[in-house]
Amino acid sequence: MGVPLSEVRRAVGDVQGVAGVHDLHIWSTSNDEISFTAHVTLKRGEDPAAVRREIEKVLKERFGIHRTTIQVESEAETHEGAIFHR
Repeated sequence: MGVPLSEVRRAVGDVQGVAGVHDLHIWSTSNDEISFTAHVTLKRGEDPAAVRREIEKVLKERFGIHRTTIQVESEAETHEGAIFHR
């Protein structure tokens, strides 16, 4: 597969409007497609749909990841134990 988790985490965290990323998982299916799931915490006032589209674009263009499931949360909803990108 060869997709470096730390680089993906950093790239998602660098998207405008993202406050943090946690519960991130990447795996390859039997037909060599790469799948991605994560919880993404947004900064206050950000548009969830726009941020999700930008994350999907980054994942596709930089890492060849086409199958994504992104759960968006607001900063107020973030639970204890989240790992934040700064």
